[in-house]
Amino acid sequence: MKYTFLILVALLAGCASLGSTGDKAAPEQTANENDDTHTGGVGLPATNFKVETAAVEFLSEKTTFVSDGVELQGELLKPAGAGARPAAVIFHDIGPLNRDGIFKSLFAQELPVEVAVYRSIAEELAGRGFVVLLYDKRSCVTDAGVGCRYPQSHWEKGTHNASHLLKDAAAAVAHLKSVEGVDKDKLLLIGHGQGAELALALNSNLPRVLLTPSAYPMDELVMHQTESSLDMLNNALASMASSAETDEMQKRKAELEAALKAQQTTFAQIRKGENTEFGGISVDGWRAYFALHDKALKAKPNQVLVIVGSEDLSLPDDNELVWEQIYNGNVKELEINHALVDIDKDAAAVSPEVFTTILEWVASPDTAP
Repeated sequence: MKYTFLILVALLAGCASLGSTGDKAAPEQTANENDDTHTGGVGLPATNFKVETAAVEFLSEKTTFVSDGVELQGELLKPAGAGARPAAVIFHDIGPLNRDGIFKSLFAQELPVEVAVYRSIAEELAGRGFVVLLYDKRSCVTDAGVGCRYPQSHWEKGTHNASHLLKDAAAAVAHLKSVEGVDKDKLLLIGHGQGAELALALNSNLPRVLLTPSAYPMDELVMHQTESSLDMLNNALASMASSAETDEMQKRKAELEAALKAQQTTFAQIRKGENTEFGGISVDGWRAYFALHDKALKAKPNQVLVIVGSEDLSLPDDNELVWEQIYNGNVKELEINHALVDIDKDAAAVSPEVFTTILEWVASPDTAP
């Protein structure tokens, strides 16, 4: 049970300033991507991107771009050689994550080493001919997470909430389009976890890859993880004889039951717009999360690949089914956890199946009418 609450703790610690602006519920975002619009279809394969069959060399260069008055730092991975290249940008999961997207502790799981999930994806794509933009998330201030380097002022300005994350995502896309050598008609949006919501919510006709996304809003995820923790604890108690250890576990069980009840009450109040908070996040911060999630699920852009994990313990069991109902035929289940790792084959790296699935999809012929 050591790692049961790690995702919940990271959520609360990494996002405690989300409601600090005093804004009301986040308005519908247009994300400044006015040159692209949704056309209404779903489940089509991506436009036929040029994917190098053999690995190519690539270079890395630092880059910056401004979003809503804040300078965001990043990195461009650029294949060697002339000619227009396809490009991709990766959007972060919940929490203060840097450009590498480093994961080690997951809900009810612990990886043996830190895995740089986003850098692994970026290097694989760059080696196959893509220009890739990685950037440090707005909340990645010093001491907030691994590799975070922004000044505390990024947080103290009170500009970190879901609507601003969406603005940051739009600014990242605009920046990528401005990079010399990028084919503006061959851009790919990749979102991991909460980043999948950002990719979907952008007002853009670009193809998307959603990596272990949640079909459920943030409040339901928090309660799901608490309920799952209770289930795991009850299963452990059922197989153990009474002892001092089980006494401590019973105390923990009572704490979890009380926490779940408090969550149910508090989130019901937040949903009603009452003046309350949870985990240091104000009602407005939570409602901004909810608005982003609702916008993402309503978007239904043309070209979407959804990759879910059979070993992703952080999400409800029927998560894949919900995505299948939305994007029928373009949902792929792999034997991976939330960090895209197949712990049975190689617990220290992103599963190669993730790379293969993405590259095969983006290289497939476009069947759009």
